[in-house]
Amino acid sequence: MKIVKDRFTSTNVMEDIWEYINRAKLIIADVSGHNSNVLYEVGIAHTIGKRPILLYQKDDDIKFDVSQTRHCKYSPTKPGLNVLEKTLKKSG
Repeated sequence: MKIVKDRFTSTNVMEDIWEYINRAKLIIADVSGHNSNVLYEVGIAHTIGKRPILLYQKDDDIKFDVSQTRHCKYSPTKPGLNVLEKTLKKSG
């Protein structure tokens, strides 16, 4: 897999995202804060049959249209991230 370290390459960002989503064996997306880019990429993953695990911090971060996807609430604290790590290891 190519790693893009320089944002100023000749490739289109969406081409890179498409490639990474297609190649991914596991997709984990943090939808906290309603980031439209993340939601768009989750939509791409769904379109091609991939089912990402969604992470969120607040109950209203999970919208109805993606609530059927596996999701996991977490706290962005050291103990919360430790719990999240254990939870993700179980799900993989």
